[in-house]
Formats: sequence, C-alpha cells, structure tokens
Amino acid sequence: MNPFLLSSYRGARMLCMVMFCWLLVLTPATYLWGNHPNVLFIAVDDLRCDLGCYGQKTVRSPHIDQLAARSTLFSNAYCAQAVCNPSRASLLTGLRPDKLRVWDLPTHFRETTPDAITLPQWFKQNGYHTECIGKIFHNWRQDSFRGDAQSWSVPEVMHYNSHGNDTPEVAGQLPPNLSKTPRTEMRDVPDEAYFDGRIARLGQQALHRLRTNQQPFFLAIGFWKPHAPFNAPKKYWDMIDHDLVSLPDNPNPPADVPELALHDGREILRGFNLKSGQRLDTESVRQLRHGYYAGISY
Repeated sequence: MNPFLLSSYRGARMLCMVMFCWLLVLTPATYLWGNHPNVLFIAVDDLRCDLGCYGQKTVRSPHIDQLAARSTLFSNAYCAQAVCNPSRASLLTGLRPDKLRVWDLPTHFRETTPDAITLPQWFKQNGYHTECIGKIFHNWRQDSFRGDAQSWSVPEVMHYNSHGNDTPEVAGQLPPNLSKTPRTEMRDVPDEAYFDGRIARLGQQALHRLRTNQQPFFLAIGFWKPHAPFNAPKKYWDMIDHDLVSLPDNPNPPADVPELALHDGREILRGFNLKSGQRLDTESVRQLRHGYYAGISY
C-alpha cells in the first residue's frame, strides 16, 4: 500500500477522486430569467479534503475557503468508486457504477446506458446554454466519444488529453526542474504553462462572454490538478514550508479491509524502482506530498 495515499482512517474514508463545487452566478441574465440562475460547475481532479476549510493547516487555499465560509460545506461525503471514470460517470448521471456497468477507465457510460441523461444534458434540455472547459467527463481512453457531445451546446475545450501530456509550454528556454523526486516537477514557469492555467483563463473569458447571453448558462470548468504528476509552477511550491509537510499519521492499510479493496499506488510509484515489499523513503514521501499540496494551491 502506498504510504503517500494514507494519512489516517478518516482521511482515507473521505478520499474523493473528484471534488465538485456549485456556484449560482448572479449576472444580468439571472434577473432576466427569474428562477433560472446561471450555474458554474467546478470539478477538481484527485482533490482530497486537504483544504483550509477542512482544517488542513499546511495547504494555502484562501479562495475556496472563502467560498466554503458562505456555502454548504459537506463533511461526510463519499466517492461512488475510487476510480476516475466510474466516479465521474456516476455523479454526472446520478446512477451508481453497478447500474451503469462502468467500473474501469475505457468503458464509456453511453456504451452501457446510451439513454442516460447527464446533469448538463438536463440543463440543456431545459433551455440552458451548456459549455465545458477542461476535464469533466473522463476522456483519453474513450476515442469513440471524446467526452460527451450530447451534454453540451458547443464543442468541449481542453477536455480530451491525459495527465502525462501536461508538460510545460513556455517561450524560450525551459527553466530547470528543481525537484529530483520522480513524479514531481518544480519549474519557475507561469500559470498558463500547464493545462490548468489555460483552463482558468478560458473559464474567465467564458464567464465574461456568457454573462450577457440572452439565455441562462451551465458552465463546467474541469481542472486537471492536483492529480499526479505533481508539477505545479514553482511559486505554488514556495507557498508551502517544506519542513511543515508532515508524513502520514498512519502509513498502514485500515484494519480488516480486504486487499482487493486497496490501491497499489501505481500512478505515483511507477517513477520509482522499488523492489517487492519496499516502501518509499521518508523524504520522497514528503516531497510527493509537498507537490500535491502545491497542486491544490495552484
């Protein structure tokens, strides 16, 4: 079991593969359409409850903490399945993975349940303009679908890719990677060097464009971080004191949990040449956690 993934039983129990936020955006269109407020839907990939609003003291998350202070904050939420594709398909259709028959990454829910009505599709059918920027539905293993075109009024943007392709794009020479730990990258580059910086910019532009639209909107913004690899720009690493990044409280699997239910951490451990039964050294664990926290702040 990967010690990076476990901090305590409570931390493991509340592990969320995807975190979603709802915002009712009050714009001129809100008042025009009366009881049809605009909706901003935000998905964050692999975000656990490591936020200030959940008592995490190391991570810098001021904006989402401010949102949580004036919102409904869920403190006992569960993920339908701790795998990206089934959890997203489940939440966005309202159907359990067993009902959808989607338990892996390659199977698209339209293959098993073609008549499912997704959340954005429901808004679209009820007079909304629906738009997707970034990762909302799982994608890169599903070439025949590339997202879910039925859900959106316009083609999806920056949704179809893989985390391994999120390499920095900069003008001129690429700054060096200051982190030597596998599956981490700390380069002094601007936000828009990576997917999420460009998604944030496109999302901001969409909000400005849609706020005067003569139709209520459902805008979905999907961020790829803090999913591995942990490669947020250096300034986000610098927000966190490395010496304050703690090791897991309990690196062992929960008691009485069958081995089948545990994750082997291959997404993180693939960069390390570990022998059978060997664990990561403590500094590698601390650096991985530092990079994960930097991705949250990013």
